Amino acid sequence: MIPIMITFSIQDRRDHRNGFSLSEMLVTVALIGILASLLVPGLQSSRRTAMALKGASNLRQLAAAQLLYAGDNNGSFTLTWFYENSASWRQRLGSYLNIDMAKHPVWDSKFWAPLQMDPQSIYNVPDSAPASKRPAGASSVFINGWMQPSYPGGTNWNFRMLAVPKPAETILLGEMTPEVNGDTMKEPPATFNRGGRTKMLMAFCDGHVEELTLQELSHAPADRPGKPNRWNWWNP
Repeated sequence: MIPIMITFSIQDRRDHRNGFSLSEMLVTVALIGILASLLVPGLQSSRRTAMALKGASNLRQLAAAQLLYAGDNNGSFTLTWFYENSASWRQRLGSYLNIDMAKHPVWDSKFWAPLQMDPQSIYNVPDSAPASKRPAGASSVFINGWMQPSYPGGTNWNFRMLAVPKPAETILLGEMTPEVNGDTMKEPPATFNRGGRTKMLMAFCDGHVEELTLQELSHAPADRPGKPNRWNWWNP
């Protein structure tokens, strides 16, 4: 038998168009725009949530450090400022936050000043202003200034943890705006908007953290009917 070879010829029918037409490009651009408009709000919301969670974590760690400090210092939280060695409450908590105080003593301004201004350090909330847009030494987290011994009702309490009748209702630390060079906070500002957030993070004397509106942080009893004063327990 003689083998018979059959050869098939396949014609190349490739599309030789040079590119997209104008109408196709316009449709593509429109679709991308629609998708972006749907995704961006969700991404912004996710970012605000992430920043709030990280900020709450920082405050929770600072409050825990205060409780540990009190346990080692006759039940007293850190004072707002120590004239001895010019140490702030932040520096007094350093050893409880894994900072090597032998390597970075309180007078080491080259270490402490940038740390206090760094939005990514534990002494700030991460969506606060960058160091380049702050006054020198400015921070975004402060200790409750109403609890100093010089205020009526707070006299001689000496930051003693057990002197607070309702720790879960009394602010110890919290965030404020704008970022300033200081150690204490008092009443909240008239407005608050940090990274799209409209609630402020506050750590209480029992160590828990809450996200509160300006109305909830008000001193005025009319703004918080039936609620205690979160800033100082000796005022109704």
